[in-house]
Amino acid sequence: MPASNSSDPRKMRRTVRRNSRGPFVLLAVALAAAGCAPRESLPQFDFTPGPAYVVTKDEVRTDAYTLTTPRQWRVIAGPAEDPYTFQLVAPENRALIALSVRPLDPPPVMQGVALDGVVTRTAQTTGPLGAVYAVLVAAPDEIDGFAGVFEAVVASVR
Repeated sequence: MPASNSSDPRKMRRTVRRNSRGPFVLLAVALAAAGCAPRESLPQFDFTPGPAYVVTKDEVRTDAYTLTTPRQWRVIAGPAEDPYTFQLVAPENRALIALSVRPLDPPPVMQGVALDGVVTRTAQTTGPLGAVYAVLVAAPDEIDGFAGVFEAVVASVR
């Protein structure tokens, strides 16, 4: 009885080879299609507002100043239109220290506390680009307890 074509190993090899080109053809088509993508990036990727800054475990670094952050305090960056403004927030939101290259008037308020329910202390120092303004915001009965931390942050500005 003659052997059928499907059992002929030579024909099977050719079939396998012919089908093994499929992934390479698909890859070539995908690469050709990728070359058709527009070379211009979207506007939101071309412009990132504001200068760069670095926040580490114990430091904030900008072009305008560098400061040492108190342990366990959160660092909150200001908006893009006010790039050198940062707030350092004490644990449990008991106080905040704001720093900026512009005067902080009115001072920032703590979450859930009206401005008339807090007291402030202000200071001014100098960084590489000029004046750096600082303000401590806390409840009247706690401001003295945070004064040392505030003075240490202002003294760390360089």
